[in-house]
Amino acid sequence: MKVTVFMSAERAKLLQQRVESTTGLDKVNFMVMWGFEELKAGNTESAIKLFQDVLKMVEPMEIPGKAQTVLEMKKLLALAALRLGEQQNCIINHTTASCIIPIATEGQHAKKKAQPSLWKSIRIYCVKVQMTSHRVIFLMSLR
Repeated sequence: MKVTVFMSAERAKLLQQRVESTTGLDKVNFMVMWGFEELKAGNTESAIKLFQDVLKMVEPMEIPGKAQTVLEMKKLLALAALRLGEQQNCIINHTTASCIIPIATEGQHAKKKAQPSLWKSIRIYCVKVQMTSHRVIFLMSLR
């Protein structure tokens, strides 16, 4: 999958307009794309809110491939949570130990705002893929 990172904020605004003018499954699809563009633009908290809203909207819907869609949304939510932690701890509070290997006490994340609300999604995602992926094992080791 090719990911374009240029002009993500502009694409996010266009997708927001599409979300506001559509309904049903089209709206859900545009919300997912909007959230992904917000994430790429660095607007992580906005992306998290959109992904959570998508999960709430999809829950009562009867759509083909719903289980896979929910799993992918939780994966994006987990990615956004990691990105928020990176922004809060590695960029804003940068030290020599904060980004290289955050194992030593001085390198551990000081701000854990995103963790309480998002760890559930990360855990559910990890259980669904049965902990077989190295990416999943890494996610669970961060807690």
